[in-house]
Amino acid sequence: MLRQHLIQKTEKILERNDYDFCEFDGCFDIAARSSEMLLIKVLVNVDSFSAEQSQGIATISESVNANPLLIGIQTRHESLKNDILYERFGVPALTPETLENMLFTDSLPSVLSRRGGLFEKINAEKLKEARESKGLTQEKLAEKIGITKKNIYEHEKNEMFASYDTIKKIEKILGNLSEPLKFNDFKQEEKKALPKTSFEKTVMSDMKKLGFSVSIVKKARFNMIGRERLMIFSDAEEDKKAASKNAPYIKGFAELAGKKALAITKSRAEMDIPSLEEKELRKMKNARELIRVVKKW
Repeated sequence: MLRQHLIQKTEKILERNDYDFCEFDGCFDIAARSSEMLLIKVLVNVDSFSAEQSQGIATISESVNANPLLIGIQTRHESLKNDILYERFGVPALTPETLENMLFTDSLPSVLSRRGGLFEKINAEKLKEARESKGLTQEKLAEKIGITKKNIYEHEKNEMFASYDTIKKIEKILGNLSEPLKFNDFKQEEKKALPKTSFEKTVMSDMKKLGFSVSIVKKARFNMIGRERLMIFSDAEEDKKAASKNAPYIKGFAELAGKKALAITKSRAEMDIPSLEEKELRKMKNARELIRVVKKW
């Protein structure tokens, strides 16, 4: 019940900020689009986010040019604090209130909680300019805040993370220097998943022969996605009911992502998205032929 309440709360935040969205359920629960696309997983405890879920959301995010987010209220050990970002498997985690502030200001918070404490990213150019305007050498500034000259040199050379306490000491002398975080500060490892069944392997091979770049997706309502403007959903013959049940979710997500949905099946199946039997796919000569079939739907 609490998780469902969090999903509803997140959707109301998106609605207030003029995002179009659809529910999904899988490695992410909500897909949302405004000026950018977000894939959002909602969990009470963000530590329950699994490696498989992270792999699935990484693959889909890469394919549809989206940013993944994890919404929650606690870890195993503590409550999440507002206006601080956490991280699980390379995905930024935050409270619903932080999400609201993020959408309102159109920027991520500046404070990141990682093992070892709180961190912020310091603006290298601002640091150097502010130090020189105060007539301080790198060595003198380092002495005043209790770190080495090498630390100051490194922070002036590149934008990098520093401990929250260190940055606050620097800012007492030089003024505001911290930078809001960006999505590319979070590095997801997109591990290529392998086909689980001979059917998935065959469909993947057929699609590649037609010129499509296809990835296997874990923990989602579809199990393949194309890098082009075509989403592939393949279902096992023995689970047609599940395939038909998933089709509306896939259709909604495909429309939001600007892709086409397609079901590849072992045998004829009626569903709310275009579908082809695998034997029909195998007879196709090129990608244009397949796209024409999807567009006719």
